[in-house]
Amino acid sequence: RYVLARSNSKGDTLLILVASQPSLPNVKEFVSGVRGRVKNLQGVVVNLNPHRTNVVLGTTTRLIWGKDHLIEEISALKFRISPKSFFQVNPWGLETIYKCLDQALPLRGKDTVLDLCCGVGSMSLYLARRAKRVVGIDSCGPAIEDAIINSDLNDIGNAYFATGATEKVLPRLYQQGERFAAAVLDPPRKGCAPEVLNTVSRMRIPKLVYISCNPATLARDLGQLKELGYQTETVQPIDMFPQTYHVESVATLSRKGR
Repeated sequence: RYVLARSNSKGDTLLILVASQPSLPNVKEFVSGVRGRVKNLQGVVVNLNPHRTNVVLGTTTRLIWGKDHLIEEISALKFRISPKSFFQVNPWGLETIYKCLDQALPLRGKDTVLDLCCGVGSMSLYLARRAKRVVGIDSCGPAIEDAIINSDLNDIGNAYFATGATEKVLPRLYQQGERFAAAVLDPPRKGCAPEVLNTVSRMRIPKLVYISCNPATLARDLGQLKELGYQTETVQPIDMFPQTYHVESVATLSRKGR
């Protein structure tokens, strides 16, 4: 159904074949041909997705040849990236986001930070180097598995990760008494669920950084956050997807009357 290629900044490539049935004809011949044509090919995997929806990847992935992941290195951090794990498609754009985080969150060593929709931990691990503790949440199990591995790869022991829908996990943390000095929100294109923003407000988190790839849902959620007591201070667009109409935006907010 689809061919998906993931690559890192060194040019290594992971090829993902998305199929509607588990058995594919002439797979060995295909892999042999691809290996001869694609430079720095690291692995070939098949992802099973029999469902006729607009979701590209299914739940089951199996290795056909080579490695089932890539390693990316950015800002002295190593990240293991599996086929289904979210990671920014532009590593240079990610470095720009890191600079925005440095400006927005001058963390002290005693601060605890929340990372919502954390993926493989690209924001969590970067912030963990300046914070006392970082808690990341993501609904994708393979991404959380990668995040935990990435903590070990980078010898970072103060980052903790939870698997589950943010709108379910975050209220539970609130009920357990967890409080944070800052939060990073990096949701998919649909934006944040209202329950998530409401819980962030109830937690009275002083500083927010909202990273968005969809200006429309960003504007919607910034409007709701304004009603919940947050003031938008800056919105920085980033050309994460050159030669397309898509744009990444990093918004910084602070809680009024904190």
